[in-house]
Amino acid sequence: MKKILYAVSGLQQWIDLAIKLRDELNWEPIYWLTTHQIEENVKEEFPEIVHHDIYDANKDRYHKKYKGLTFPLDRDIIEDFLSYEKNALKMMDRQDPYKAFTYHQRKRFYYSQLSYWLGVLGKEDIDICIFTESPHIVAHYICYAVCKYYNIDTIMFAPITLPGLIYLKLNIEDKPKYKITKGSSVRDIDNEISNIIHAYIENYRQQQKKYDEPWYMQEQRKKEAKLREKNKFIYKILKSWYKVFTRNGYQKIKKVLKNNFFSNGKVRSYIKSDKSSLENSYITKKEKRSLRKKKYEKNKKLKSLYHEMCDEFNYENSSFIYFPLHYQPERTTNPEGNYFADQQLAINLLSYYLPEDWHLVIKEHPSQFVSHMQGYLGRTSDFYTDIKKLKNVKLVNENIDSMNLISASKAVSTLTGSAGLEALIKGKPVMVFGYAWYRDLPGTFCIQSQKDCKNAIKSIKRGYKVEFQEVSKALLNIQKFFVKGYLNPSTKRSIDIHYEKHVNEMYRGIQSLIPYLNKEEKNLKKNSNTSF
Repeated sequence: MKKILYAVSGLQQWIDLAIKLRDELNWEPIYWLTTHQIEENVKEEFPEIVHHDIYDANKDRYHKKYKGLTFPLDRDIIEDFLSYEKNALKMMDRQDPYKAFTYHQRKRFYYSQLSYWLGVLGKEDIDICIFTESPHIVAHYICYAVCKYYNIDTIMFAPITLPGLIYLKLNIEDKPKYKITKGSSVRDIDNEISNIIHAYIENYRQQQKKYDEPWYMQEQRKKEAKLREKNKFIYKILKSWYKVFTRNGYQKIKKVLKNNFFSNGKVRSYIKSDKSSLENSYITKKEKRSLRKKKYEKNKKLKSLYHEMCDEFNYENSSFIYFPLHYQPERTTNPEGNYFADQQLAINLLSYYLPEDWHLVIKEHPSQFVSHMQGYLGRTSDFYTDIKKLKNVKLVNENIDSMNLISASKAVSTLTGSAGLEALIKGKPVMVFGYAWYRDLPGTFCIQSQKDCKNAIKSIKRGYKVEFQEVSKALLNIQKFFVKGYLNPSTKRSIDIHYEKHVNEMYRGIQSLIPYLNKEEKNLKKNSNTSF
């Protein structure tokens, strides 16, 4: 029997996948970091396991079973986790809209998480931890780090640029390398995956508009439109307060006002308040409304500042490298960007080694300024002013067509972004600073050092050519590493797939990893002073 910890999203399919793994592979769920969407269903199906609310876990509130847990940290342990510490502290930006999460408090939270997971994973003797994708909230991430320390297997799913395609990996940094085992009745799936890849290549090769705006950007625009309509509706109701006084009209007004202005219950949230410790922090609906207003104003201010700094730049007649910024905070930069999660480090490196008459053209991610999103937590005014000081850097409006910039550029640079793959298909070399899944395709330069950057730019200046046929062939060859599906409720619309077929695809992916799972004994380095 294998003991399994699940740290997954609120998708119902995870429960059915866990049942299938239990019944067919004897993988027994021991611990489940539950989300509110499926919490009751998890408890009903697996009543005996540890159910730990993810909001509690990420607020330093631990399961009652481990109330007396202690696991003292020493110098060796702290040094072993240093590479994870920097990412964990940065991840806490997501929880800090009030700018009230001090360095001391963040370190306290980090050490508490580290101690907790060292104790729990050691005590429960977990064999495998299954994550939805690269762990990018603190509780998940430190759990992952402790798994690596103890030599415990980890499995995670990785969505890629192509809509509805996923590969599986054992580590955050893994690229597609674990071939999906052929099972029964998978020929149709294989054909569907091949068709998705062909369609993606053709659309970007011909620069048609079908994929120019990814599905998630379309969803963001729809949500923005709905919010605008809601606000218009509320305004209309208030404006008509004295005109509409029938019983039905009054009830409608009362309901709108109650839901949007007068309700003040607690909200499920990871947020660190500006008045309490993290574990005692709560946010009310009133405070959430206030934060929503602050978010809108902050995003608007950052957008205005960015536009003031944008340049009128004739990119069609210039030599430049195109650097589209990532939306932040997000998994694609932290942890998958690793050391370059601070994108300014990559920008400074590129700027330093650019040829004398070249420019670095930077375009902000359109999602960064969307009013209902958390972009204000991932940018500061200093970020823009600092990169603007670089003499060969040009900022351009975020609404300029990315395809035009790719086509006119000498090369594209990114951490893990979809623009890199789009550039390869368009025949442009790509400089990759993070764990991009496509970083082994022909035409990519992986940048981790000054030497890497200098040599890549030298090759590009000499006229390095990317052969489309090689890229296309390589992309079609790696389809054997993909399954079809989506990973959480918010990405459900990325692809149409039957529920049962989806569960079977997830199972087929995990089943394919079994030969690669760790054959070594777990290294449970329990401290002799550990108590429970």
